Amino acid sequence: MNALNNMKKAIINYFQYIIFFIVSGILLISSTFSPFNPICMFTDSSVFMYIGKQLGNGLLPYRDLFDHKGPIIYLINYIGSFVPNELGIYIIETVFFMVGIIFCYKMIRLFASKTVSIASSIIAYSSIIKLLEGGNLVEEYALPFMFISLYIFTKYFIKNERINGFGNILIGICCATVFFLRQNMIALWIVFVPAVIIKIFCEKGFKESFKSLVLMGIGFFSVILPFVIFFLLTNTLQPFFDSYFVFNFSYISVNYLEKITAFQFFIKNNLLKVSIFALSILFISSKRKYRLFLIISILYLFLSYYLLSLSGRIYLHYALVLIPPLSIFVGMSFDFFESIVEKFIKNRKLVVASILIISSAFYIYAFKSDYNAIYKILQRQIFSTQCKNTIKDISYYIEKEVLITDKITVVGNFSRIYLVSNSLSASKYFYQFPISEVDNKIAHEYIEDINREKPKYIFLNIEVIESEGYVIRKMMEILENNYKFIMDSDGFLLYKLI
Repeated sequence: MNALNNMKKAIINYFQYIIFFIVSGILLISSTFSPFNPICMFTDSSVFMYIGKQLGNGLLPYRDLFDHKGPIIYLINYIGSFVPNELGIYIIETVFFMVGIIFCYKMIRLFASKTVSIASSIIAYSSIIKLLEGGNLVEEYALPFMFISLYIFTKYFIKNERINGFGNILIGICCATVFFLRQNMIALWIVFVPAVIIKIFCEKGFKESFKSLVLMGIGFFSVILPFVIFFLLTNTLQPFFDSYFVFNFSYISVNYLEKITAFQFFIKNNLLKVSIFALSILFISSKRKYRLFLIISILYLFLSYYLLSLSGRIYLHYALVLIPPLSIFVGMSFDFFESIVEKFIKNRKLVVASILIISSAFYIYAFKSDYNAIYKILQRQIFSTQCKNTIKDISYYIEKEVLITDKITVVGNFSRIYLVSNSLSASKYFYQFPISEVDNKIAHEYIEDINREKPKYIFLNIEVIESEGYVIRKMMEILENNYKFIMDSDGFLLYKLI
């Protein structure tokens, strides 16, 4: 009988992971790397893929190829480039999704039932459908590291379980990994690490709190130092610093009105509204031991909102970092509802059914404005298939004509042209917008590179020509004097060196 019960439990445990695998597959349909999605690769993703590919050809980010994200995103894309047809990135995305949703479940399971934990983790992750914007983004890869750390923090505050040495080191590793994806995504550690250290200090004194902090530091620098050593050995430390820190400080140097506008945009979220409403109930009704955790989680949520609004730019994928804090509130809300239902219904199956009904109603309201996301994805497939065919037509022409030593340039931000045509950029600034608008020096250096290298082909979109600025003005002079028009494919223009 015991063996039968153990087997039954094992089957149930495996079944929940199968559910998460299926959910990950469904959510990843919105990724442009999915075999089932014909949508054109998005802008940021193609930038990361191009740098990842060129890493294999001996070029280095920051020095040879400019971008301002952390080095880990390029390493991920370099690894993904070993599997052809973009399948490598899709496999990596699937693994990261699975790890993230499993630790989201494990975190919620610390204070809720299995039914609530499964429902809550699926609902929290479902917002990815709208926010993913093609996939292969730094926020997406940060999620599993956030949830791993959040699981450890939740276990400490809810279960009052001591964080052992490995747990402290793991917290540092996760923090450093996210920091080297993008710096402003570390709100979780900014809030929770001091809270943990202060709590340890109050309960066990300075020695134990200092020990925990040192172990976290060891984990943090175990990730950071190998990259720093690599930058020193390749003479790229200064370019890295200039791109990742100096440039990014300029990137967020916008007026407060733009930051407030961005904050207001991201805070218009039904999931957030429902969560905040539930929080007020939770705070009054929750067990006393939960309240400190709730206060810290609220600080974490609003710091996340502040940091993602710093640039003043409104990109939906920025909001992916809100999934971990919101998942806490979704899980606790459902746990609260379950406790109420159990007072009136003694049959466990009816309780489970009630929770599923409540969670479905919650889901419908929280994501009612997001249902169009799936429809828009399907609607864009016609355009995106045309986009892919247009790029393939031009890229096929370039690939036939360009020798391996020849270089091209793509004016604007269409890095996928380099990937599809298997071509090398004539400038380290293989895309120019919006980076040249942040730093005027980039625009001048790019034009200098083009005048010096004289790329065999110049590719640009008609929308780029209609914009104003130094790059476009100088590029039109270069085209008029040194290039001939080759083809126009649905607004994508190709010019060849005379």
